[in-house]
Amino acid sequence: MKRRIGLLTPGGDVCGLNAVIEAVVKAAHKYDVEVFGYLNGYEGMVHDRGRILTLKDVEDIRHKGGTILGASKGPSPKAYPIDGQKVDMHDAILNSFKAKNIDSIIITGGDGSMREALDLCKLGVKTIGVIKTIDNDVEGIKALGYDTGTQALYDYIGHVKTTALSHSRVMVVEAMGATVGWLALRAGLASGAHAILIPEMKLDMDELTEFVNDRVENGKRFTLIVVAEGIKLPDAITPAQDDPNRTAPVLKGAGQYIEKELNQRLKGKFPNLEIRSAVPGHFQRGGNTLANDIERGLICGAEAVNCLMRDEYGFVISYLNKDIEHIPFDQIVGRAAVPEHHPIVDAVRSLGVFMGQHI
Repeated sequence: MKRRIGLLTPGGDVCGLNAVIEAVVKAAHKYDVEVFGYLNGYEGMVHDRGRILTLKDVEDIRHKGGTILGASKGPSPKAYPIDGQKVDMHDAILNSFKAKNIDSIIITGGDGSMREALDLCKLGVKTIGVIKTIDNDVEGIKALGYDTGTQALYDYIGHVKTTALSHSRVMVVEAMGATVGWLALRAGLASGAHAILIPEMKLDMDELTEFVNDRVENGKRFTLIVVAEGIKLPDAITPAQDDPNRTAPVLKGAGQYIEKELNQRLKGKFPNLEIRSAVPGHFQRGGNTLANDIERGLICGAEAVNCLMRDEYGFVISYLNKDIEHIPFDQIVGRAAVPEHHPIVDAVRSLGVFMGQHI
C-alpha cells in the first residue's frame, strides 16, 4: 500500500480551501504519495468517511469557493457525543490511520481546529496546519479566506449604499466577526461607512443615536453603519444560540438590534426617516476566490507536503509578505483582536467615522 497523507477542512468554509486541496494532491503526486481526503472535517475523521483524491478530482479547482471535501463545525473528537455521552475518539482515529497507511495529516482551520491538530500531534501523528478563518482572528497570521471575505463584504455594502443614498435611509449592515472586528473594520473603511461597530469597542447607543441625529439634522442624505455580529449586546435581546453539535455559538441579531433601537429613538423626531438592516451572511464566505487567497492556499498546501516529505511537522504554515513561517501549534494562542491604536483604527477615526471607545 502506498504511503498516504490525510487531509481535512474542518470548521466554516472560506475561499482558498480548494487551492490548498489542489496543491496538496498535486505536490503529493510528485512524491508518489496518495492523499486521503476526509469528508466534512472532523466528522469524517471520527466516522472514517472519505476517499482517495486523484489529480482529476482537483483539476482547476483553486479558484472555486468552498471545499470539495465539505466542512463541518462539529464537536471535538476528544469529546464526541455518542448516546448522550462524550467519548474520546482518538484511539479509533489512530486505528483508522494505521489501517489506511496514513502516517501524516494536513488540517486547515482556525483557532479551534488547530487545538485539535495539536492534540493529534501530541498523540504522535505527524501533523501540519494551514490557518483559515474569515475573521482573521488568529494572532500573528494572515488567514486564508480573509481577503476574499473582505472583498465580498465590500461589494455587498456597495450595493446597499446605492439604495441607502436613493431613499435617504439609515442602513445597518451586519458583518461576520464573532470575536474580532477586522472584517467589518476593513470593509467598512473601504466602502465609506459612517459608523463601524466592532466587538473591541464599547457600544453606547446614546452616542450612536446622537451621531445619526446630527447627520440627519445637517442634511446628510444617508447614513451607513457596519456592525460586526459579535458586538456586545444585551443577552435578553440577542441570545447566543448554543448548539451542542457546534464548537461555537451562533450569533445573530446585532444589525436588527441597532435598527430597532435607532427607530425607537429617532422616529418621533424624524417620522419619515427609514432605518433598515441587511445581513449578507454566508455571502461573505462564497464566490470566486481572490488571487491573494489562491496564492496563499497553493503555497501553503505545497509547503505542507514538502515539509512532511522532509519529516518536518508539528506546526502551522504561514505565508505573508513573501515569507513562509512555521509556527508551532502551541504558539497559536490568543485572539488577534483589533488594538486601540492600529493604523486602520487611527485612519477610521481621522476620517470622522463613529466607532465608540475601546473596551
